[in-house]
Amino acid sequence: MGKDTFSEVAGTLLLLGAAGYALRYWRDGRNRSPLWVLIALGMLMLSFDEALSLHERLGRWSDAQAWRWGPVNHNDDVFMLAYVFGAVALVVVYGHELWNQPRAVLLPLLVGVAASAGSIVVDAFAAVAGVAPVAEETLELLGAGLILVALRARYRAPAPAPDLGAAPEHAHGDAASATAAAELDA
Repeated sequence: MGKDTFSEVAGTLLLLGAAGYALRYWRDGRNRSPLWVLIALGMLMLSFDEALSLHERLGRWSDAQAWRWGPVNHNDDVFMLAYVFGAVALVVVYGHELWNQPRAVLLPLLVGVAASAGSIVVDAFAAVAGVAPVAEETLELLGAGLILVALRARYRAPAPAPDLGAAPEHAHGDAASATAAAELDA
């Protein structure tokens, strides 16, 4: 743990809780979409990063190599882009499933992700010493807390109703089985 132990411990615990709810939701069979496992893995990675200061260590190493990565304050902020790209990939692939969540899940999830992204932007570009770290840590904890609230709400909400417009699942769940079953029914 680094210089601000309270926020690191609190952030780590919030992220671990969020990972736990996402994984439980998937494990309990309420939704077998890989989205929930990927969210859980992302939250675990972020919690390990928070607890072990992984991206900061990578940043110090790249600073020692005299690498500069654009207009950011610290090279460690560039490594946070990996998390951002991962989140964007989830939205691209699973956007429909995410947007169909209940409001009690979607609102805190969106605000939590926005606050977390805001913490990265503040840390990367703010030049005001003393104010930037407080704003960054506040946004980081707010984001992690709201993501935990969203995933807890998802776990506690009723399972989503099946999509009635989807083709019925038959013996093997493929189009040929569905066609064969429709012909038998006719």
